[in-house]
Amino acid sequence: MLFTLLAVLFMPLGARAQISGMMEAMKPEFFTRDLIIFIEGLDLDETQQMIVEALFEDYEEAFEVGLENMNSEIEEIQSDIEALREDPQKVLTMVLAPIERWMGERELLGDQLIENVRVIMIPEQESRWMTFNRKLYIEQNFYQGLLSGENLNLYHIIRDLALDPATAAMIQPAVDTWSIEVMQAMKERGRMLRGPHATIMEMIQASDTPDDIARRQEIIKARITVREANDRGIHGISTALPQPYSSSFLEDSLMRAYPTAYRRTAEQRVLEAAAANTNYPVELQEAVRQLVDEYLVKLDLANAEILQSIQRSEPEREHEKLRNRERKLNGEAVIKYVSPTKNLTAARKEMGMQYIERLRELLSPDQFNELEGARRFAPPPSNDLVPGARELNNNALSNPVDRGMTPAGKRPGKDPSGRHESNKKPEGKQKGPKRD
Repeated sequence: MLFTLLAVLFMPLGARAQISGMMEAMKPEFFTRDLIIFIEGLDLDETQQMIVEALFEDYEEAFEVGLENMNSEIEEIQSDIEALREDPQKVLTMVLAPIERWMGERELLGDQLIENVRVIMIPEQESRWMTFNRKLYIEQNFYQGLLSGENLNLYHIIRDLALDPATAAMIQPAVDTWSIEVMQAMKERGRMLRGPHATIMEMIQASDTPDDIARRQEIIKARITVREANDRGIHGISTALPQPYSSSFLEDSLMRAYPTAYRRTAEQRVLEAAAANTNYPVELQEAVRQLVDEYLVKLDLANAEILQSIQRSEPEREHEKLRNRERKLNGEAVIKYVSPTKNLTAARKEMGMQYIERLRELLSPDQFNELEGARRFAPPPSNDLVPGARELNNNALSNPVDRGMTPAGKRPGKDPSGRHESNKKPEGKQKGPKRD
C-alpha cells in the first residue's frame, strides 16, 4: 500500500511503530471466527445465532466497501503526490487524510456491530454482557503483547481444559478477577500506545522528542502491568482448580507465557522417558526414578531462576533500545544489550547433560538408544570401539585415495618457492647448436 512506502521513505524511525499500528487498523476488527465468542459468551439460541451471522456478513461487506473507498481516495491523489515529491510533509498530509477518515469509520462499524448484537439479547442474557464484553476485549487486544507473559490469553487455556459445568462455575470468581484486572491494564496500555495526539501527523511530528521518549518509557511500565495481571491470574485460577486440572492449567500457562523458561528441554524428555519405562528390572527402575526426581528438583530451581531473569531483563532490554535511540540522535555509539538469561539457559543445559551422562551409566547402550530422543546425545564413533578402525585410518593417511581432484600421476607437490608444481609455467625450448 502507498502509505507503507511513505513510512519507509519519509518517516522517522520512532514513528514507524505508529505506522505499524495503522496498518493493523486496515484489518477488520471482527472476523467470522469471532462468532463462536458471541455464541458461547452470550449463550445465543438458534434464532439469535442466525441473526448474528447475518450481522457479521453485513459488517464484513461494509468493511470491504469502506476499505475500497479509502484506497480509491488515495489513488485519486496519485498525480498530486508525484508533483509534491520534493515536499514529503505535504505528501504525508494528503495521504493520511483518507486513512484517518477510514480509521474512524472502521471504529464506528465495530461499535455498530456490538450494539446490533446487544439489541437482540433477552433480559436473561443481559447478566452475561459484562463477562462477554471483557472476554471480547481481551480476545481482540492480547496479541499486542511484547514481553513474555504479556500476550497470554487465559481464556484459551481454560477452553482447552474442556471443564465440566460444575468445575467451570467453581473457578468463575478467579476468572472474573483476572479478566477485570487484565482488561484494565490492557486499556491503559492501549491509551499509552495511542498517545496524546489527535492525528497521525501529530504523532509523527512528535516522534523522538523528549516527551515522546518519556511516553514510550511509560509504555514499558504499562506492559509490565499487563504481564503481572496475567501472572496473578495464572496463580489464582490454578489455585481454584481441582487436580488434575490445576497442574495441567499451571504447566500449560507457564509454557505459553514463558517458553524460554518452561518449554520441555531435550534432556528432560529423555530422562522422563526413562523414568516412565516399566520394562527395566525393579532395581534399575528405582535407580532411574531417583535420578530423574533429583534432576526435576534442580530443573524447577533452574527454570524459576530463568523466569526471574526474563522478567527483569526483558524490560531492561526495551529501555536500552530507547537509550540507544537517544544515543543515535546525539551521535553517540550504541551499546548492545546482552541478556543474562542466555548464561542461565546454558547452565541449565549443562546440568541436563550431566544427568544424561549419569543415566547412560545406569543403562546399557541399547537401553539408552531405545529412549525417544536419546540418539541426539549419542557420543561420536570412536576408533577404539571399532575393531581395525585405527589401522584403517592410519592406512588411509599413508595411502590417500584419489578423489578425482587431480589427474592420475599428477599429484601436486611443493617447490621451494611454495608454489605447486602443477602451477609452474612450462620451461622454454632448449636451444640447439647454431645452424649456419
